[in-house]
Amino acid sequence: PLFMIEFFISILVIIANIYLSF
Repeated sequence: PLFMIEFFISILVIIANIYLSF
């Protein structure tokens, strides 16, 4: 479903922001 894709992308963005903050 499209909702799962949006949710997965949002999680990847959050993880990327935490990774780049270090």
